[in-house]
Amino acid sequence: MRKITPILFFVICLKMSSVSSQNIVDKFDMPSQTFIKFNRNYINPSFALFNTNKAEIILNHRSQWFETSDAPKTYLISFNGNNYQKSGYGLSLYQKTVGVWKSIGAIGNYSRGINLSENTVLGLGFNVIGFSSDLDRTRIITAEPETLFNQYEKTNLLLLNPGISLQISQFNIGIYGDNLVDYNFTTSKIQTPFAEKTYSGHLMYSSSKSEASNIFENSDLTLLTRAKYSKNEDLEYTGGFLYNMPRAGWLQGSYNSLYGASLGVGFNLLSKFAIGYNYEKGLKDEITNLGPTHEFYLAYAFSSNDDYVPSKPTKTKKKELDKTKTLEEEEIRRYKKKVYDKEVAIDNKTSKDKIDKFKKIAEEEDINYLILPEKNGSIKKGYYLITNVYSDKATAEKKLAELRKLGLKKSGFFTTASGEWNYVFLERYDNLEDAKKANSSNYNKKYKDIIWMLPIL
Repeated sequence: MRKITPILFFVICLKMSSVSSQNIVDKFDMPSQTFIKFNRNYINPSFALFNTNKAEIILNHRSQWFETSDAPKTYLISFNGNNYQKSGYGLSLYQKTVGVWKSIGAIGNYSRGINLSENTVLGLGFNVIGFSSDLDRTRIITAEPETLFNQYEKTNLLLLNPGISLQISQFNIGIYGDNLVDYNFTTSKIQTPFAEKTYSGHLMYSSSKSEASNIFENSDLTLLTRAKYSKNEDLEYTGGFLYNMPRAGWLQGSYNSLYGASLGVGFNLLSKFAIGYNYEKGLKDEITNLGPTHEFYLAYAFSSNDDYVPSKPTKTKKKELDKTKTLEEEEIRRYKKKVYDKEVAIDNKTSKDKIDKFKKIAEEEDINYLILPEKNGSIKKGYYLITNVYSDKATAEKKLAELRKLGLKKSGFFTTASGEWNYVFLERYDNLEDAKKANSSNYNKKYKDIIWMLPIL
């Protein structure tokens, strides 16, 4: 066993000076300045709304100030999921040790999205944190009298941290109450007076590079800046970036006024796994002397890793596409067969004539098209550029998340009146000529997979 170091002894004395002799005062401390790729809900709980993976598990280990004996070490396992821009959720378990101090806790996350307009989403969320902190007396070897440590009691805290954000096209701005409600079960009191609460605010910008090629194809850049304010501490500010390359992995970096600068890299493995490493170095004298920080990630996506894109398929002529569909387009193949095996449900003769006219044009001009197999219901009329059709609504929402991540903000999906089919589309057009132009140009070179035109007339 290692002895208590002077640094840790100083930490203990510092805690003693700030609390009564009967109780420990502790706080939830999870450095999140490097949580740009994973676990963004620690920055603001509403970020869970905009994760593109349906459900994933993330293992994270942070070895802080590696060259210093008994420095902080954190082990974190997280499960995160969402119903894109509608709701997000997560549950994490963690253990953190600082010398002879040990904390074990759980973090629950929930968020809800409210669509204010086509490109504007209001996110509301909260993190619920419960943890227990105590001295690990089996690791204490010291010549000091035992009474020095006997005055400490196990501390149990419960925190409710709300957050709000506003997503406007490519920008996201929000605020977060880090310890707005923090109840100490040991003292049976609110731990932090209201005037001493901690608040943070962020501004994030995301930009997709859908026209890039090779390993940079469908890449995206995220810039994030954040400031944290607490009455009894210096203003803490963070700036970071994430460059995500679906065909390879990602590169990230950050600067934090307390912890210093960091640089990280990650790789996508197969369709469900990703690994990452982050190196952090303090820039202030009192931090630099403690050594660097190492951080490791291992992630597993239950359905498919949105950051993984398989190799490009062999190019074929347009007429051959029906025989060389990707796996995603298999549902369209089955759907189209079912459509043409039964009569299209159109009661209005005028609409039927318009549909027949459209079919004739589409076949003459070699346009891939679909026909709605039931009454239109309340679906807005127009010409839709369809990417996929799914019987499962959750899968349609997942596909929409992918399109939005590529910067295709006019994309969406609708469900037929029967609830049997869910159509994911790039955009809706009022007239056929505009739809034909977008279709022939692969949606202005923004979408490289097969597109189907669907008339709702």
